[in-house]
Amino acid sequence: MPVKLQWVDENFSEDGFRVYRDTVTIDPNSPPAALATLGANVTEYIDTTAAAGTTYYYRISTYLGSVELFSDEITVNTAVTNGDIIGGPLDNFFWKMDQISGSTITDELGKNNGTIVGGATQTTFGTTGYALQLNGTSQYVAIQNMLRLSTENITELSAGLWFKTNQPAQDQVLISFDRSEFYRLEIGGDAGGNVGGYTQRRIGVGYRTDLGQTDFGGTHNLEDLDDNWDGWHLAVFTFDNGLMTLYIDGWIDNQLDEGSTIGSNSANRAGFVGVGSESATPGGGTTGPDYYMNGLITKVFDCNRVLSQEEIVAMYNQGPEL
Repeated sequence: MPVKLQWVDENFSEDGFRVYRDTVTIDPNSPPAALATLGANVTEYIDTTAAAGTTYYYRISTYLGSVELFSDEITVNTAVTNGDIIGGPLDNFFWKMDQISGSTITDELGKNNGTIVGGATQTTFGTTGYALQLNGTSQYVAIQNMLRLSTENITELSAGLWFKTNQPAQDQVLISFDRSEFYRLEIGGDAGGNVGGYTQRRIGVGYRTDLGQTDFGGTHNLEDLDDNWDGWHLAVFTFDNGLMTLYIDGWIDNQLDEGSTIGSNSANRAGFVGVGSESATPGGGTTGPDYYMNGLITKVFDCNRVLSQEEIVAMYNQGPEL
């Protein structure tokens, strides 16, 4: 399980840094062998050898010749599973995009794989990142085997993903089980259209409750996000017995309390990632609206429970990489 370590370089004349790890507290006077030795001015290291279900202790040192200074110790518990969610398991699907074979995306949970439609391709980024590249015109992913039923009456739901769009002014669907029957998470569209003279869209969720269909948008357009609309962003929504909360990059962007359940009373719906769904057939069927995602997506998930803000902040802090 990868563990990402970051620090501030406060000494600009060092020879380099060393990373130390142990399963017991680390004494700077007698440390274990260094896990890694890095060059000067480095401020990040990803430990790719950490085992799941283990408590590790880490220290970073900076050295100049024979002089070595150690950081404070941090503790990391790698018992986090099912997509780095800290409060409990996911239960529908979670795609890290690191296991793609042909047109099949392997679900980390072993439940609902994805079928790539239109030839979208896997790409790498950063040090350990994997993503799916979508072209904005014809490519999307159909969720296999999963069908939301008109009889569900969902009281708790969370869904989200990391995305990096090439076209912030274009309406784009991120995840859809049909806005008018269950939900559609999107950039722009009916729920997140641009407002206030902006040329770029907001994140929004169109969804159906027991009171009817609702379009709910965030308060910030993409160009508001640190002037970095073309960077990676985490979009997550949670529905908690009527309370819809939209999170962007770990913070609450907007909330609305309406109805008590999500779900259709008349139709079943299959799910698509990267385009709208009007399908009642798992793994395929009718798309709509055809607001295709243009850019990269990774760490896509859906679960029938409410993620806490602490969990979502932890997801954001871990970033889009593995």
